[in-house]
Amino acid sequence: MSRRGPAVANLILLITIARSPAKVRLPAVQQRILRLVALGCDDGQIAGILGRGVAAVRREKARAMERLGSPDRAGLVRWAIDEGLSYPGDRLSPSERAALST
Repeated sequence: MSRRGPAVANLILLITIARSPAKVRLPAVQQRILRLVALGCDDGQIAGILGRGVAAVRREKARAMERLGSPDRAGLVRWAIDEGLSYPGDRLSPSERAALST
């Protein structure tokens, strides 16, 4: 019978309690949509900023939700912040604000 040392026991514990989901990579358009969601923009505003239709924005957002396994906008916002797509104090760029006003 072999006896495990403390390093091996700690490693086993770390492996069993650590959650390591596969890294999810989203296309650039979905990343932009998630950043704008994190900034509080609704689908119509996102469509105006990106120059796309509202249906296209909703479709891409739904695809991102499916890939991330997130059932709601809050999960998308958390992911965007965790991945560095948005951050506290982040704001719309001048060009994004201009697109909203047209």
